[in-house]
Amino acid sequence: MYQELRTLIEEGCPFLLMVSDVSLEGADDLRRLITAPHESAGYITGVTAPDVLHVARDDAEVGALIAQHADVMVFRCASAQQAEPFSQAFGTYRRIVTDRQSNSYRQPFGLFSSHGMGNTQRETQERNVTVEELMDLRDGAVLCGSAHGQPVLFNRVAL
Repeated sequence: MYQELRTLIEEGCPFLLMVSDVSLEGADDLRRLITAPHESAGYITGVTAPDVLHVARDDAEVGALIAQHADVMVFRCASAQQAEPFSQAFGTYRRIVTDRQSNSYRQPFGLFSSHGMGNTQRETQERNVTVEELMDLRDGAVLCGSAHGQPVLFNRVAL
């Protein structure tokens, strides 16, 4: 398959390459051909795989793949294992959580009670897109890539 694709590219033939249920482990030349940015090369690549780690070597490479392409669409993930690398690649943000407390205390045999109120704030790291959101996409998708500052969630995508 690699040689046929190289011939199409060298001859400048426009084509759409759709690869389904692929594992690129040990096929570095084919991996580069499919995953490298090629907006001006005259061809488009679509990849479906049971797990993104069949296409990328590790979670860091998933993030790099997303960052080097202008538009990437991630559709519903069937399991948490499939969704985790994408969720991690989409990054995090800092969220400030405010907890409010209210107390009331009365001394034994006392006439009056005392009241206390307080607020505490803490910072947490939250995922931009959670694993659960990726698993619940149904007809939706997440649009991401170098052309988008943050991942954009679409509830319905018509292809």
